[in-house]
Amino acid sequence: MAADTGIPEIGGVPVGGTAEVARRTGHTKPHVTKLYTRRTRGFPPPAAELDCGPVWDMRHVEIWLAKERAAPDGTSP
Repeated sequence: MAADTGIPEIGGVPVGGTAEVARRTGHTKPHVTKLYTRRTRGFPPPAAELDCGPVWDMRHVEIWLAKERAAPDGTSP
């Protein structure tokens, strides 16, 4: 687990499920599910689909989040 973020790592890759993505982005878990299922605003696909749900490479979530925050109207380019 990355000490500074509290995000678990697998082979040095930070990973997270819906709860971790929601916590990091400030969205609710249902909203993260909506972003994922509708591929809204360029939201990244999960790195894997497990029985417990999708798992994201959090580096991709961070890139998406940076683009979201940089967009003046709140939408990704």
